[in-house]
Amino acid sequence: MWTIIKISWKNVWRNPVRSGVVITAVMLGIWAGIFIVGFTNGMSQQRLKDQLDTYTGHIQVHTPAFVSDKKVSQYIPDGDSVLAQLRRTPGVVAAIPHTVATGLASSSTNSYGSTIVGVDPNAESTVLTLPHKLVEGNFFTEDKRFPVVIGKSLAKRLNVHMGSKIVLTFQDTTNNITASAFRIVGIFKTSNNTYDEGHVFIRSSDLNNLLGTHDLIHEIVIKTTDAHQAPAIAKKMQQQFPSLSVQSWQEVAPELRLLDSTIKLEIYIFMTILVLALALGIVNTMLMAILERTRELGMLMAVGMNKKSVFGMIVAETFFLSFVGAPLGIFFSWITIKLTGNYGINLSVVARGLSQFGYGSIIYPILDNAYYFHIALMMVAAALLSAVYPAIKALRLRPVQAIRKM
Repeated sequence: MWTIIKISWKNVWRNPVRSGVVITAVMLGIWAGIFIVGFTNGMSQQRLKDQLDTYTGHIQVHTPAFVSDKKVSQYIPDGDSVLAQLRRTPGVVAAIPHTVATGLASSSTNSYGSTIVGVDPNAESTVLTLPHKLVEGNFFTEDKRFPVVIGKSLAKRLNVHMGSKIVLTFQDTTNNITASAFRIVGIFKTSNNTYDEGHVFIRSSDLNNLLGTHDLIHEIVIKTTDAHQAPAIAKKMQQQFPSLSVQSWQEVAPELRLLDSTIKLEIYIFMTILVLALALGIVNTMLMAILERTRELGMLMAVGMNKKSVFGMIVAETFFLSFVGAPLGIFFSWITIKLTGNYGINLSVVARGLSQFGYGSIIYPILDNAYYFHIALMMVAAALLSAVYPAIKALRLRPVQAIRKM
């Protein structure tokens, strides 16, 4: 067996240029493929985390009617008591209340439909990171009359800036139209331009006063210890509050659930296609080697080398071609993903386009170590498949005819 392995290794390097090209192709293919997978996975995981941390949270609680109609009269009964109980639920890190109204944001030059969110300035940052997304001003840290925080995209659309006044118009709890002027104290920017255009934030106390009822809570946003445990925690909360609608982020944002559930499948599909493409290249190389060595293989079989040894020699040569380049490709891809994962890849040149789809302009590739092991196993399977046809081709040679072939 050891003799067959030594012969196979020497056979690989009888044509160093051809073998070197194949090994380099395997190395570069594996490196590029894994890096693209890490880059795509990084984009997906960043989008998921950014949306959960910025505006979705892990769990949301509303009345069933509010989920479908979004009317201000459909608030959570005894909201303060519900909020206090939810905060004591095992697995809950923090919970914050929101007062929500749908209305119109207007300036002297333009107007735009907006969701008006009343927040508790002191509690908001315990669940959501929006207070840290400000590019100008502050998040209600100054005691001013009727302050408002708006998105940078909305500020551009309304042609307003810090210190400008905008008018918010909406219905109160008795369905009467009410409006009030607010002064801009902060401008935020997230990775989602659509969200920035469609949401404005004011203090819940100001919004409740305008709605005509104190202490209204339309929405409770909850952060859990683990986002992937949120569905199980939401199910327990639903049993505790059967009259309310308790939704995990997977129900609130089904597109994120689809993204999270399919990304792993997409990774394996992509890598399978890549590995098969590399395997075809190796098959082609081995077939060329056998055709060139037809007389030699015939001579070996004529002097007594059995079919088992011939088969083993071809398989060993195929493995050498695969597993000189594959480990190098995996290693270089691991290094590349680690480095770019720490420092990020700046795509600010296309930031505007990315923000339309909710992606940030700096991408941090990431890939779990388990994937590298799985890719190595896929390469082993590909090497075995690549060896089968060339080996069968070699076994079908007839020694006498092969020796006579020049």
